[in-house]
Formats: sequence, structure tokens, C-alpha cells
Amino acid sequence: MRKIGILTGILIAAVACDLFNNNPDPDSDNSSDEHHDIAIHEINVPDFIVTGSEASIEVILENQGNSILNDTITVSVLDKTDSVSVGSQEVSGITRNDTTVLSFLWNTEGFSNGEHTLTISHNYEDNVEENNSETVEVMINERAEFDVAISQINAANFVTQGNTLEVEVVVRNSGFEDITGTIGITLYDETDDITIRTQSINGLNRDEEKAVVFDWETSSSSLGEHTLRVSHNYSDNNQADNARTFAVSVNEQVESDIAIAHVSTADTVIIGTEVDVEVLVQNPGEADITESFTVTLNDESSGSTIGSQSIQSLSSGEETTLTYTWQTRNATAGDYSITASHNFDDDNSGNNSQSTTTYLRDAILDIAIGKIEAPENVPEGDIATIEVEVLNLGDLDVTESITVRFTHHGAQEGQQTIDNGLTAGSSTLLIFNWDTEGEQTGSPPHPLVFQHFFEDDFMENNSDSTRIQVDEL
Repeated sequence: MRKIGILTGILIAAVACDLFNNNPDPDSDNSSDEHHDIAIHEINVPDFIVTGSEASIEVILENQGNSILNDTITVSVLDKTDSVSVGSQEVSGITRNDTTVLSFLWNTEGFSNGEHTLTISHNYEDNVEENNSETVEVMINERAEFDVAISQINAANFVTQGNTLEVEVVVRNSGFEDITGTIGITLYDETDDITIRTQSINGLNRDEEKAVVFDWETSSSSLGEHTLRVSHNYSDNNQADNARTFAVSVNEQVESDIAIAHVSTADTVIIGTEVDVEVLVQNPGEADITESFTVTLNDESSGSTIGSQSIQSLSSGEETTLTYTWQTRNATAGDYSITASHNFDDDNSGNNSQSTTTYLRDAILDIAIGKIEAPENVPEGDIATIEVEVLNLGDLDVTESITVRFTHHGAQEGQQTIDNGLTAGSSTLLIFNWDTEGEQTGSPPHPLVFQHFFEDDFMENNSDSTRIQVDEL
């Protein structure tokens, strides 16, 4: 991930505003076009932790807004069960559409046994509050001499009656000792009071995991929600993790059923561009559909139709993906709801439409001074070579020339021009030479400022600086 340093001190203010005065007014308000959204995007943590051990908590923070954030963001992890802070870390800014990964080490010594609720949150005030925090459940168990745990269950939460549901069960040895005997794993339907199947695992070393897959055939299962229970028969020292339950809905078979299963498009769209919207259409019914039907994609926010497409037929169990092109040329900035629906008269109206949301924003023009490579020290009289990265972080190609000036204590030391501009997402490296002949030696180091004078939407990254100490020969 590329990070850009920003100099906000008195020197750069004087250089930018008093000496050259080529940039927009720094007090002007450009915030109306900005959409700030820092999200707790993903949390990775073990399902089970042995009391007293250390567990890694991985938090992925994402900038889902349309602006570069250079503020410091604090991310905190709180154990709500014991009301104890696990830790906090600071992030110094995130560029648009970028992510950063934070790793917290949780020492569970002294924490209570049982289920714990962890809350992960950040303190940045943005436009979308609902993704500023997330919770995750973790079980802390005391490590016993022998402990076989049903640690994880992976299965869909619904199945059509008569179809087969795959259930994956992860079994873990959380005890001190290796287990060499046979362990029986049973999947039981508590709702219909029937054992679905029992399978065996032959041995399990300490901290080893094995997956067992069950196929649940539902032809004779009752309709409605079922509580399934997974348990093992090994006699160990910890009964708390020997079984787990989960819910599955057994749905009625329908003769004819066309479903809009999913609508997907980009989370953020630049106004004026064309964006693809994909619609997944499925036939989960028992009957083959041989007559044509139409799938229409509507922009609910403006009340307009994006497009319609016809499907000539769709066999039972078959699916197809339709791609629509959404032209956003006349749109305004904001959140948009996109809905796909079909006109086939089937036996299940509950899945005949599906929606998604996306955010439309104006295109951003942003030329930035990026990484600066320079020596920390140089002997007086030598030439210091400084590498300055210039980036186009915006959405638009820049074809005009871009001038970058190098100043020292307000006096211009050099200037270079990128004649043909920079395409969106590209960068270039400029080499500046500073002659230290006659410069003051010793502390403090000399501040060297690099600034471009291309008028863009973000002033905060138009300049950056470095410091070089000149040493006596």
C-alpha cells in the first residue's frame, strides 16, 4: 500500500500561499463532493481459544469513500463480555479504495471461560456509521488433558425438500494430549427426532483439525425450520464443546419458480461512465421453463429503466447471468438503488426481484507528490540527489504539463516539468540535485520542499518535504 506524507507546517503554508499563490484557497470548502466512509471490512479470529493462550485478531480496514484520508484513525478491540480492552492501533491515513490490515495479539490470561463478544470499531467520523464497528463471537475454553471440540459447522441455511444439503463439520483436538482412538461424529435432526448419520475419525493429534462431510437427504424431512445437532462420542475432560447446533429451513418444492438470485455492480461509480450490472437468474423449481420471460433492471432512485433482456427458456436447476450496461452520464452524486425483476408468472413470488445499492460520485482530479528519497546526511559542498515521485491518484487522465518546484527556505532551488501530464493511476520519478556548497552545517537539518502547481481537487497532497543535514568536511 502506498502512503503519502503531508507537510502542514508554517513553512509549506508560506511557500504555497505567500510566495507562489498558485493553488486554490486552502480555506475554500470542497467537502460537498466528498463521501467519507472508513469501514471495518473484515475480521478474522479463531472460533475457539484455549484459556491463557495468545490469539491473533486480524482486522481489515477499508476506505470505501471517494476521498483520500490523511487523518489518524484509531482502531480498538473491546471484549464486551469481560469489559476489557484488548488493544488499539493507529492508522495514518488510507487512500481511496485501499485497505490496511491490523493484527492484534490477544493474551487471554485472566479472561473468563465461555463465549466472548468482541467489538472492533474505529473513531473516524464519516458519512456511513453502520460499518464503523463490527462484532464477532469467540469461545474461550480451559485447555483440558483430553478435549475433542466440534469447532466449526459450514452449511447453507436453507434447502428445498427432496434435495441434499452438504454439512461440513470441523473437529479439533483442543486438549494437551494426542488422541489415538476412534471418535464418532453424529449429525442429528432434533426437529424430526432422527439421526441423519454417524461417521468416524481415527485419531487426532494435539491442535489438529479434521473435516467431516455429511450429506443430508431431505425427501422425508418435514417442512419448516430444523435444528440440527452435531456431537461426538469421545469421553474427554471438557463437555462444553462436545456438541453444536445450527438451524436449516426445509422449503417446499414448487412446480415453477424463476428467481432473481443476485444483482451485483461496483460499490462506487464515477458519474459519466458506463458500468456493468450483472443479474443472476435461477430456476430452483421442479419444472423446466420453456417459454420466454423478461428481466428488467430499474434505477429506483430516478425511476428510470436501465434495460430489459429476454430469456427464452431455463431448465430446472439451471441458472444464467445477464449483463446490463448502465449509462450514468446524466446522474447526480448520491446513493442509488438498482432493482432487477422478472415478469414470469410462477408459484413463488418471494424471489421475483432483487436489489443492490451503489454510490455515484463525480470524477476526481488529483495529482500528488508521493514518496521522496533523499540522503539523511551529506558533506558540505557535495551534490545531494533527491528522487521525487509524482502520482496521478485521480480518475481522469491529465494531458497538460505539470510543474514541480523545489524550494529551500522559501528560495527556489530547481524546477522540472512533466510535459505530457500523467494518465490516471500512473506515476513518474523526478531527479533533483541540491548543491550544498556554502550551506550551514550541523543541526538542524535543512528543510527541502517539493510542490506541484497543477490545479486539482485535493490540495493536501500537492506538496511534501524532506530534511537533509549538511555535515562539515
